[in-house]
Amino acid sequence: MTPEITTTRTARLWISEDGITHLVTNASVRAELLADARENVAAISSLNHGIPVPVLVDIRSGQSIDREIRDYYSSKEGLLIIKALALLVESPMTQLMANLFININQPSVPTRLFNSEDSAVAWLRKFGW
Repeated sequence: MTPEITTTRTARLWISEDGITHLVTNASVRAELLADARENVAAISSLNHGIPVPVLVDIRSGQSIDREIRDYYSSKEGLLIIKALALLVESPMTQLMANLFININQPSVPTRLFNSEDSAVAWLRKFGW
């Protein structure tokens, strides 16, 4: 069964059969506004009917985000509907960005970096829905 895909200005989102919400950043559009972050969080909430879920964020496209946006994503409001967060990275640049987010912003939900989608999904499954 093909999942329903939701599109925001900066990402594509869907729920996989195992209940994990996937957010893939758009390589051609950089999140520059706080409104972009709020739109992505609202899309996660809408897809999951406001229920906190494990989320896989694919940032392999390498788009950097401003501090204000990082702060929002790690805030109580930004994490309200997230049980656990897996950040999928590929290049040294995306790994550096993700490490900075984790170490500086210190999200209040379990958060880890992964180079493999399968490993990220396996880790997120521990948090169920």
